[in-house]
Amino acid sequence: MNLHRTFHRHLFYLWLAASAALTFATCAKYAAADAQTVVQSADTSNHVLIVGTDQSPPFVIYDPKDGTFSGLTIELWKNIARQLGYQYKFRYYEQFDQLLQDTAAGKIDVALSSITVNAQRQQLMDFTEPYFATGLSIAVPIKHENTWLVAARELITPHFLELFAAVGLLLLGSGSLMWLLERKINQSEFRRRMLPGIGDGIWWSAQTMTSVGYGDIVPRTFSGRLVGLFWMFSSVVIISSFTAAITSALTVQNLAGPVVSAADLSHVKVGTIGPGTTSIDYLQQQGIHPIIFLHITDALKALQAGQVDAVVYDTPLLQYQIQKDFPDSLRILPGLLRIQYYALAMPSNNPLRREINFAVLREIYSPDWQTLLTQYLGPTP
Repeated sequence: MNLHRTFHRHLFYLWLAASAALTFATCAKYAAADAQTVVQSADTSNHVLIVGTDQSPPFVIYDPKDGTFSGLTIELWKNIARQLGYQYKFRYYEQFDQLLQDTAAGKIDVALSSITVNAQRQQLMDFTEPYFATGLSIAVPIKHENTWLVAARELITPHFLELFAAVGLLLLGSGSLMWLLERKINQSEFRRRMLPGIGDGIWWSAQTMTSVGYGDIVPRTFSGRLVGLFWMFSSVVIISSFTAAITSALTVQNLAGPVVSAADLSHVKVGTIGPGTTSIDYLQQQGIHPIIFLHITDALKALQAGQVDAVVYDTPLLQYQIQKDFPDSLRILPGLLRIQYYALAMPSNNPLRREINFAVLREIYSPDWQTLLTQYLGPTP
C-alpha cells in the first residue's frame, strides 16, 4: 500500500514539473513574438516612404532646376506626412502610366498626381478618399478673324439668304398694300401705275422700317395711316430681331471654330494626353481615336497651331496651363464631359492606407484647405 502511494506521489510531482516546463516555454514563445512585433513596428515607423509623382500642374509642379516639388497635392501630402510622422523621399516619373504601373507593382509606397479614381485602377491598387472633384473639358482655339471677312461669309449662307428674302417679302407686302390704299387719293406720292406705284410703296415701307423717314412719301388716307402705324411698330420688332440674329451669328463665328460642344468631337481631330489617362478612356468609349501627346503643353501648342481642332483633358489642368501660356489664343468650352475624383494611390493592401485615409479627411475638412485651393486654383467661381 505504501509503495502504491509513493508511486502516485512521484507521478504527480512528475506531471507538475512537466506542466510548469510547458507553461514556461509557452510564455517565452509569446514574449519573443511580442518582442519581434515591437521591433517590426519600430522598423515601420522608421521606414523612409518612396513617394512617386509626375509633372501635373497645379497639383504637382516639378522644378527640374533644383529638383523641388510644389502644388496642391504636394502640399496635401506634406501636411499628411507631418501629421503621421512619416519620413519620405520623392521619386519623379516622366510618364504618368509608368507611375501607375509602379504603384500597382508595389515599387513605391504612395503615388501623388492628378490621379482619377476608376474601377479599372481600383482593381490594381488602393485609393484614399477623394480630395478633389472635377471633370473632363474641351479646349478650343479663340478665333481672331477679319470682321469684314466674317461678315461677308456669313451674309451669303442659306440661313441669312432666307432671312433677307423674308424681310424683302414683308417690304413688298406692306408697300403693295399702302399703294392700293393711297393710289387714288394720293397720286402725287403713290403713282397710279402699278409697278411705279408699288415701287413708291416699297420705298415708303423701307424708310419707315429703318426709321430714316425722309418724309418725301407719307400716307394721306385714314386707312393708309392706320396701316402705316401698324407697320411702324412691326418694324421695331423686325429690325431688332434681324440685328440680333446677325450680331449673334457674327460673334459666334468670330469666337468659335468647328467645335462648340461634345457632339462635334466625332468629326474633328481631337488631341489628349496619355497613355493611361481617363480622357483616352472616355474618347475611346465615344468611338473617337484621339491624337495622343505626352505632355499637356505639347497638346495645347498643337491646338494653337491648328494641328488638332480640340483637346480633351482634365479641367483644372487645362485651365491652369491655358491661363499660364495661352490666355489670348485658347479657351475652355462650358460644361463637363464626365465627373471624376482625384485621390492618393498606393499598392493594394497597403497597411498605411487606413491612417493616411483619416489624415486626408482631416486635411480637406480643415480651414486651411480652402486657402490651398485658392492659392493653386484661384477663387472658387
